[in-house]
Amino acid sequence: MRYCQYCGTKLQDGYMCNCPGAVNERMSQQGMSANQQMPQQNPFGTMQMNSAAAVKKKSKAPLIIIIILLLLAAGGAAAYFLLFSDKDDKDSGKKGKQADSPEKAIEMMFDAVDDNDEEAFKTITAPEYFYEGAEVAMDSSYSSYNPFSVKLLMKEAKNLDREDYEIGEKLSEEELEEISPMLSMFIIVGREGIDDMEELEEKYSDVENVPKEVEIEEAYYVTFRDKESGNVAEYCVYKTDKEGWKIDYFIKAMISYVSKSRQETANTEAKAIHHGAQAGFVDMLDEGFDSNKTFIVSSDDAWDVNVPDNFDKEMFMRYMNEYCDDAEKAEPYFFVIEDDEIIYAACTNKGRVGSYPRDSILDKGYLQDYFGKKDYTIEEVYNACIEELGL
Repeated sequence: MRYCQYCGTKLQDGYMCNCPGAVNERMSQQGMSANQQMPQQNPFGTMQMNSAAAVKKKSKAPLIIIIILLLLAAGGAAAYFLLFSDKDDKDSGKKGKQADSPEKAIEMMFDAVDDNDEEAFKTITAPEYFYEGAEVAMDSSYSSYNPFSVKLLMKEAKNLDREDYEIGEKLSEEELEEISPMLSMFIIVGREGIDDMEELEEKYSDVENVPKEVEIEEAYYVTFRDKESGNVAEYCVYKTDKEGWKIDYFIKAMISYVSKSRQETANTEAKAIHHGAQAGFVDMLDEGFDSNKTFIVSSDDAWDVNVPDNFDKEMFMRYMNEYCDDAEKAEPYFFVIEDDEIIYAACTNKGRVGSYPRDSILDKGYLQDYFGKKDYTIEEVYNACIEELGL
């Protein structure tokens, strides 16, 4: 098993990481300046703009700009694969021939590349008006240089082996629900010709409120083999309700970002309740509580295990809430207490399990490695702790 030297992501054999550091390294190895490939930016900050709107804007960066920024952080150069096109192409995004199966969408993408047909390439890789919306976003960025033109990207796609690909895992309903608003937002922006960033922010300040303009009915990951390097590139094929099957990298990059973002939020929540609980527990120790037992205390009384008779849970919760606001948002959560110290905390946030220490199962290693999967639940984590502690 390999790990990315830049971001630490675990990589399967033959896979390449798409974090900014890894992308820049690959570009530099190809004789291209890393500084030319991507704007230098804070992956989780706001993007500077060179337009007049940037001068008068005082609130947070427009949502669409933030998404572009986060996509770059999540997918690096590959995210450009579908987002950005040549500025002089004003007809992008118009409907063309539709694919009636994943295999047909893949065939049509390669045919477009072979025919050097940019319009066909755009049609098979994104819904109508998507590219117009992406152009608005690109126009709003501070960088006026875009090395990732469709011509260049089609040339790079030509390196993929059209005979050596595999349609793999199906995307979950949760994943589809996460990315539909993103696609819809670009479609709305492109169709309505929105070019005022403040107007955009007013209309779509919360991505979850964006009207659903495209319904993704099903989708699958697809892996291709690079003919020259032998490395594996991962895309998605997805079926829309109006335009048939599409194939692109955008969805893969967006899922990657959303997943990491939500996991980070859950871990941050776990850290917050752990620190609040530890501070409250110290107050209890100052009040005379003492025990050498290992026990679990939870937001759900039914999950309390081996709690000492002299432990005042009501006092503990009261003290914890003094140090940690809105702890109820992390419910259900639980703490493992050993030798008068809170050694572990786990909670939930929008279906994600957060832990402190982060991504861990007690001192047994990473949660994902422990369970051998990434979709574990808080109940599974709780039961695993019970088993490991022998409670």
